[in-house]
Amino acid sequence: MKKRDFTNQVVVITGAGGGLGQALCHRFLQAKAKVMALDIHTEGLEKIASSLPDGADFHFQSCDITKAEECQKAIKIAQENLGPIDVLVNNAGITHLSDFRETELSTIEKVMGVNFFGSAYCTKAALEDIVQKKGMIITISSVAGYSPLVARTGYAASKHALHGFFDSLRAELKGQGVDILIVCPSFINTPIRAKASAQNESKSGEIRQPGGPQKMIGKVHSPEEVAEEIFQAAIQRKRLFVQGRVGKLAYWVNTFFPRFFEKKMIQKVR
Repeated sequence: MKKRDFTNQVVVITGAGGGLGQALCHRFLQAKAKVMALDIHTEGLEKIASSLPDGADFHFQSCDITKAEECQKAIKIAQENLGPIDVLVNNAGITHLSDFRETELSTIEKVMGVNFFGSAYCTKAALEDIVQKKGMIITISSVAGYSPLVARTGYAASKHALHGFFDSLRAELKGQGVDILIVCPSFINTPIRAKASAQNESKSGEIRQPGGPQKMIGKVHSPEEVAEEIFQAAIQRKRLFVQGRVGKLAYWVNTFFPRFFEKKMIQKVR
């Protein structure tokens, strides 16, 4: 299978102001792509813009991806400034830390709104371009996309939903030249913008081990390292990329020994 070349391709990246989002922007710009960065907050986007050398084809736009009309507007701005969309990177995401019994349903709705519906809205807005250009959709999931995660019911639900949605979309588009890559990162040394848990507690910190706010197992990867691995997986036109040793181990243990996985996860949390 011929490898992908992102030179001069138009790449839209959501959640681009965060650590991994910024690293993805820099990596695609390094590959001579044209990047439209989206985030509800623009501070991180302005930081990228100020750090780039002359000639980098970088644009950014504030966008609340939980609103379909804002996603449509942002994609239209990208088209007007850069041309038809070749690649969409659904990177934006938030989490929560709370047992479901103690979690407000509004928290679950908010997590689903960003993680799942935001990805669906942006994909809908860009899809015709991507089909016409035989482009690519890259969606950032999680270990929680294929395994249970204690105290993250809403987060796990949103990531499981991404797998069902994009695996199904890939099947719908089979034979049309569109690649869909689902990425499941391990531990990344970056804050995720996430407010939520029971009693409206604000939780913002590193992506941590499944269910465990106290400890992390295995290597913590830099955003730049993970962005490079994602980029290489995209070049190779992979369907699923599980990043990191712990992520791969969790994938296989949960697949073949789900009760054992559940037991060990609960022990770590409780």
